[in-house]
Amino acid sequence: GLHPTFAHRSFLVLNERQHGGARSLSQFKASPDDTGMYGADLGNGHMFVDQRPGLQQSFWETQRPVPGREWYADRIVESHGDGAAEVLEMAPGSMINLSIFPNLLIKGNHLETVDPVSVGETRLHTWVAAAEGAPEEVNVLRMRIAEDFPSLGNPDDLEIFERCQEGLAIPEVEWVDMSKGLGHPAEEVAADGVRRAPVTHEGPMRGYLRAWLELMSTDAKLTTARAGETSFEKAA
Repeated sequence: GLHPTFAHRSFLVLNERQHGGARSLSQFKASPDDTGMYGADLGNGHMFVDQRPGLQQSFWETQRPVPGREWYADRIVESHGDGAAEVLEMAPGSMINLSIFPNLLIKGNHLETVDPVSVGETRLHTWVAAAEGAPEEVNVLRMRIAEDFPSLGNPDDLEIFERCQEGLAIPEVEWVDMSKGLGHPAEEVAADGVRRAPVTHEGPMRGYLRAWLELMSTDAKLTTARAGETSFEKAA
């Protein structure tokens, strides 16, 4: 929740210049913590970011133009009549980010896995999910929308990953600072232990690292396998 305002700045400026104000991701342009968006540490390393409060209108209407949008939308209106608006809401992402520890990410219509290969190499795999039972036009639009922001946003994210990796190799700077929001009065702890804070606070990441530290400090026998492999190996 912290990085979009800075890492995707050029995208946000271009987005507003070409398409106007209330478009997907425009909620991060100025003061995202004032929008009601939040991040949550769900425990056991799982994280949740809710962007929905930042967009006070139809998610479909906030989408930028994509190839075929008008044609497919017209077909949906023709076939679904008064129910077309509800059907069109199936096309954009859900405006939530859910991270399942340790390496599964659900981001709107995207599924991603983070596969550490070595100390200096990580593979990021991305899939776009179709909606089971949805009209064909909806699933085509889901694919087109999935090509929209990631075309510019994913290179931004990869650049951040690479710079962090380079920074970690500098002996004079031993730590990555993830202290934003630490001890802030806006952080709430629910009865079930879920920690919730404004969207730019880094509490969820601290929760992830706590789970990582606990796992790495446990002398347990684990069964592991890399995606796509049929053989398993034991690791202490």
